[in-house]
Amino acid sequence: MSNCGHGTTVNRVTPGSKGCQECLETGGWWVHLRLCRSCGHVGCCDDSPSRHATAHFRATHHPIIEGYDPPEGWGWCFVDEEFVDLPDRRRNWGRSRASSELARGNRGLHRSVSRPQYGGPPMLRLLLAGAACTMLLAACNQPETAPEPVDKAQDMASAAVGQASAVADATTVTGYATGTGTGDLYEIQSAQIAIEQSKNDRLQRLAKAILTEHTASNTALRAALNQVAPDTPAPTTLDERRQGLIDNLRSAAPANFDTTWLDQQIAAHREALALQRAFANQDSPLAAHARAEIPKIEAHLREAEAIKAGQPAN
Repeated sequence: MSNCGHGTTVNRVTPGSKGCQECLETGGWWVHLRLCRSCGHVGCCDDSPSRHATAHFRATHHPIIEGYDPPEGWGWCFVDEEFVDLPDRRRNWGRSRASSELARGNRGLHRSVSRPQYGGPPMLRLLLAGAACTMLLAACNQPETAPEPVDKAQDMASAAVGQASAVADATTVTGYATGTGTGDLYEIQSAQIAIEQSKNDRLQRLAKAILTEHTASNTALRAALNQVAPDTPAPTTLDERRQGLIDNLRSAAPANFDTTWLDQQIAAHREALALQRAFANQDSPLAAHARAEIPKIEAHLREAEAIKAGQPAN
């Protein structure tokens, strides 16, 4: 099992629920499911608002989970922070019909939003998740030779999930650090791609500003965490949702790249702005970081919206 030393904790488990156990109990919702291979607990992934799989690990120290919605064939060790090979995979017998249909689509629809079969989520989240599923299912009807409608639907679904996640992230230091740090990493990578691929001078200038300022933001966040929350690690890799955005950017046709990038930037900066504004008034030393980032994010958002609308530069 790679270099992981926790293979002896992997058991042949029976999944404990037909979805995220805690979300089903509270009426929450999830993006992906993760199965604990020590005890069979089913929890939601770190893209989901409540991140119950990670919470289960912290409470039990059960180290290895399996990607479980749909079964993806990989394991992850929380302790060693690396992928591991699993001796078997468990069949997810609790997927919703929408999730099953989406799993049969092309070009990575495992990044879609899944809604629980039981226990209705709050109305706002229900509407967001339902809209995301509708967009993705519609995109699946496109022919295999036209993948970009699927990518566009994924990006739109990501925007809906991101807005809801931003509100949840702002309630804890860990959530804020994860949301902000992962957002910075996405902005850095997406800006680098734009600098390489776009032929639009104004978009290039925005991408360079985003690269510079989000790199500085990520550095400042890490320094602040070391001082005020040393037990809260800053993210070092993209989550699945944002990795999907990067994949879609890289696969965009040259004629569509600028529009794809701008749409992603507008959605990502709206998400970041919601997170920073919500956290700025928290009783936390990191609130100062949030307040410092708000004007920069607002400026990036205004410029991205202006470029898309064809407005002249200020």
